[in-house]
Amino acid sequence: MGAIVGDSSQEVIERCQNIGHDIGMAFQIIDDILDFSSTSQTGKPVHEDLKNGVYSLPYILGLEAKNQKLVAVLSKDHLSDEDDNVATQIVLDDGYLDQAKRIAREFTDRAVLEIEKLPKNHNQVILKNVVKN
Repeated sequence: MGAIVGDSSQEVIERCQNIGHDIGMAFQIIDDILDFSSTSQTGKPVHEDLKNGVYSLPYILGLEAKNQKLVAVLSKDHLSDEDDNVATQIVLDDGYLDQAKRIAREFTDRAVLEIEKLPKNHNQVILKNVVKN
C-alpha cells in the first residue's frame, strides 16, 4: 500500500506486492510451526489448530505425501488427546515439521532478494532487517 500511496513505479509496486505475499506466507507457516511449540514459548495452547479441525502446513504436507498412518488418524470424526499425540509424533518423525521450516525459509529468502532490488534507502535497510530476523 505504501508503494501505491507513495506514487512508486509499477515495477516497485509489483515488487512490494510480491514481498508482502512472501512475508505473509512465511508468517503463516511460522505460526503453523509454533503450534508445535510449548505453551510457555508462545503463550497459546499447543496443537490448537488440530484440535479445532484446522490442518496446518505440517499436517497438510503429510497428507499430500499420502502418509497412511497420518491419514488414518486424521480421518476420525473426533480426535482424542492420544490421536493428537500420535498425529503430532508422525509429523515430527517423518520430517513434515522440518519440511515446513524449509518452506518458510524459502519464502523469507525470496522476500529478502526482492527487498534488495528495491531503491536503496533507509527504509529498504529497515525492511530487510525486519524480514531477516
